[in-house]
Amino acid sequence: MRILLISILLSSVVILSCKSDNIAPVAAENIQGHWEVIDALRNKRQTKLLNRAYLIITDSTLNTNIPPNDGELNYSYGSNQLRLSDAERTNYRITSYLGDTMSLSTEIKGFDFELTLERKDDEDEN
Repeated sequence: MRILLISILLSSVVILSCKSDNIAPVAAENIQGHWEVIDALRNKRQTKLLNRAYLIITDSTLNTNIPPNDGELNYSYGSNQLRLSDAERTNYRITSYLGDTMSLSTEIKGFDFELTLERKDDEDEN
């Protein structure tokens, strides 16, 4: 009986501690546009390293000033992941999408980054 109780408790802890990272699929056309980083975490710590960073996503290219991929690159998109055609095979995973804000996770030079981006309209740039 004691073993059963311990097993149930451990199972409950495991189930409750599991956090689902799955979000509904985001259509490719919904991520197209000009996005600016409004918050960034490096290894789960706030960083200002990516202040004023941006992503400009078209139907086939991604232009960014985020190192090491400054400039325009081709990408593929599927399963909420942007896969760049760079030497590092950079992968941005969408972890949240609310229309005008989007969160991405990626690895850059061995560091885990979590980025929160805000969509910028052409009017916002004036």
